[in-house]
Formats: sequence, structure tokens, C-alpha cells
Amino acid sequence: MMKKVLIISDLKSERISTSVLRLYDFAWFLSKDNLVYLFIPNKNKILSLSENIKLIEDDVEQLKEAYKESDVLIGNGLIYEKYDFIECDKIPIIYDGYDPFVLEKLNEDSSKTNRDILEKIIVRSDYFLCASETQKNYWIGMLSVYNRVNPIIYREDNKLKNLIDVVGVKYSAKDILNHDLENYVLCELDEDTNIEMVIDCFINLKDIDLNIICRNDKNLDRIYNDIKNDINSLGYENIFITRYEHEDVRFKYICCAKIILNICKDTLKSRFKPKDSLRDYLEYKKLIICTPFNYLPDNLKVKKAIVILNEVNSEDLHEITCELINNDNLYNEYIFNLDVFLKTQEDYLLKLDDIVNNAKISIDKNYLNHKEGLNKKNLKSNFVFLKNMIQKGISMIFKG
Repeated sequence: MMKKVLIISDLKSERISTSVLRLYDFAWFLSKDNLVYLFIPNKNKILSLSENIKLIEDDVEQLKEAYKESDVLIGNGLIYEKYDFIECDKIPIIYDGYDPFVLEKLNEDSSKTNRDILEKIIVRSDYFLCASETQKNYWIGMLSVYNRVNPIIYREDNKLKNLIDVVGVKYSAKDILNHDLENYVLCELDEDTNIEMVIDCFINLKDIDLNIICRNDKNLDRIYNDIKNDINSLGYENIFITRYEHEDVRFKYICCAKIILNICKDTLKSRFKPKDSLRDYLEYKKLIICTPFNYLPDNLKVKKAIVILNEVNSEDLHEITCELINNDNLYNEYIFNLDVFLKTQEDYLLKLDDIVNNAKISIDKNYLNHKEGLNKKNLKSNFVFLKNMIQKGISMIFKG
């Protein structure tokens, strides 16, 4: 039976973020067997739609009507803050936690705290999606804090399949005709980039050019100016920095680069949040060198389709960059593996069908205020639960 699925996206400009594109992919996939209402908070200039996707453009009254008719809601970001008519017991709500740091998007509002808003997301959502096991561990931690994961639930469903699951990301290889590959390494500059380490590496790589590009954003002014001054004052002849206004300039640099550096500082964002740029590098089938704690699709790590530094220092980066530039066989091996990965990706979205079809208002919310007397069975489940959570935590520390 065809369901009516409401998807609330957060498309604010023509530059589509990865998290928005992900919900758009959901809409396309689900529209094969369902009627999908896709809400975006502005006028559409980009999205192409199928017959079963009904687009609602920045019209909250239409959104309210679609909500009344829908069987299930999929959303992300601050849906509960922006649309206060959403009731937690009206229809099942599937929350996409692909971007685990939704609180970064908050405007200052003294009447609400980050904790209040996060608690609303955790408590009111019926089911949670994420894109990797690493992200899943992050959200399980949040769910545990607010008692959505507890010994009682863990005893009944120790894989938490009735609460959270991984629905990954698919990448497509774009046509890169009319772009000749050049012998330079590219690095995009933003607040997460460990640019000092990158520059330190290329000081001694006189025969390899490093192109640093940075979008024209006032929030990046200080970083850009500092790096530009360093390059000019120290006279690095093989290091260049460029600021761009338009995305076509950026994509030209990406298309022509032989290697792209995704070298991040070790932060929570690097470990759990995908960078929009990573999608672009993969879709243009580019060899990426990254730090071991970068957010990466799980399968990509084991396919030898991306280069991961053994040690996070300029010496290790220097060594692997030289080897890839000078050893065509090794370089081509990685590119071949990446090509195979892009052509044979698991269709993660297949799992979404089952999740939507089985979506229900979760009864485990009752456990938030649930009190049950201790007995031997409960004591044992507490112990098993605690043991498993500790083991997962230790495993993450050593892997990360």
C-alpha cells in the first residue's frame, strides 16, 4: 500500500549541502513506491522532481496540510524549533542524524538552551538514521544520556534496531571531460584544515606545487590573510593561495588536481561530521589523502580507495605525497580501487524502505519515566548493558 511520506529539508541557498542532498536522495528513492511531499524553505531553482514527489516551496500552510495527511515524517536539523505544529504522537518521526552537530545552526535565543533543543530532538523522534557506525556510536551516546537507551530496552533489543540504524551515502562519479589532469596537490582552506601541517610538508617539496583555495567568506578572512602573509613573506615558490567567489572556479581546481588533501585538525567535527567537500572529491573520482580521524564512509576505508596517514605529521604526509606523485603504479592502483568502489557501492537506501514501512510511534518513550523494581534479571541486564557500552567506548578510542 502506497504511503504518504513527508520530508522536511533545509535548502537555504543554491549551494546544496550534503545533508540536504541526502534528504533529496531519500525523496527520489521513496517516490518509487510512495507519494512524497518534499518541503524546502525557499524557491526551487535546482531540484528535478519525479511524478510522485510533490514539492512545497516555502509555504508553511501547505506544509501543515501535508503533515496532516502524511503517514510518516523524515526530517533533520531544527525541525521541532522551526515547525511547532509537529506533534510527537501524531505520526512516526524519523530523524536523520547525518549532521550530528545541529546546534551549530542555532541563532542566539536566551529563552532556549542547546540542551533543551537537543533533548527535544532525542525525546520526540521515534527513530534515528545516521550514515556510519561512528555516527551511530555518537547518537547512541546522546540517546543514553536521555534514557532512550537503557538496560530495559537493551535487554529486549541489544542491537537497537528498533531505535537507530545506519543508512549510508551513495556517491556518483561525474563526467570530468575537458579537464586535463595537472601535477599539483590541492588543499581547501577552512576552519577545520590543519594548514600549518600541510605547508610545513610542502616547504621541502620544491618540485611539487600546492594550490590552496579558499571560498570568499568573511568568517575565513583571518585564516586566509594569515596564510597568505606567511606564503608571501617566506617566499614559498611552489605554494599558491587563491580565493574564489564562484563554485565553477573551485570545481576547475578539483577536476585538474592530481591529489587532494583532506587534512583536518583532530576535533569532534572531524570525527563525526561529514564535510561537504568530501562528497565532491569522491564524485570527481579524486585520490584523497586524509588524516585517520576524518569522517569517512565505512566501506571506503577498507577498499584501499583512499590514502590514510599512518601518523599525523608533516613527515608522513611528505613521504606519502612523494610516493604517490612519483609512483604511477601505486597512484593508478588507488584510482582503480576508487573507480570500483564508486561503481559497486552497496545500495544503502534499500534499508530505508523497511524503516519507513515499519515506522511506528515508539513506545520506548515511556521508559523515560519508567520505574521498575530491581530483581536479578534487571541487575543482570544492567551489568550486560554497562559491559557492552564500555567495550564499545574502548574500541572507539583505540580505532580513532
